[in-house]
Amino acid sequence: EIGKYEVSEGEWSHSEALYDHKAFLFDKSKELLVIPMSYNKEINLPGQSWPNYEYWQGAYVFTVNLDDGIKLRGKVVHELSNTKRDYYYGGADYIRRSLYMDDVLYTISNSIVKASDLNDLTEVKSVELPFEEIVYYGVGVAETSVSTDGSVGVSV
Repeated sequence: EIGKYEVSEGEWSHSEALYDHKAFLFDKSKELLVIPMSYNKEINLPGQSWPNYEYWQGAYVFTVNLDDGIKLRGKVVHELSNTKRDYYYGGADYIRRSLYMDDVLYTISNSIVKASDLNDLTEVKSVELPFEEIVYYGVGVAETSVSTDGSVGVSV
């Protein structure tokens, strides 16, 4: 073992890469490792006796080499501009895959394809995708959808 990085933020963390080898990206020549990640941490609100949680979803981008081991280069986050965020695995902005072309890193979630500069991870461009989500309520199925104009629809 030449390096180790532990996600210390939050009460728990999760990555799709734990069970799906296609979820992470590694390229030795670029010294690049990208892993989708989510975590939560407990926050206490004034006057409230039960815990609330702050959630984070995105991708951790690392530099990996034999000299320095594993170093966090930065994080990429997807956020929908026209709706509230879905904070759970498989939600609209949960990053599922990544790839690169030249010096641009592309991260892909159910609702966004985002291009970031590989050198400093600044956003180059993002494109929102149509996304329909099935939510189960009791015995019936309610389907919610968010259109690109920001309207939300629900059908049962």
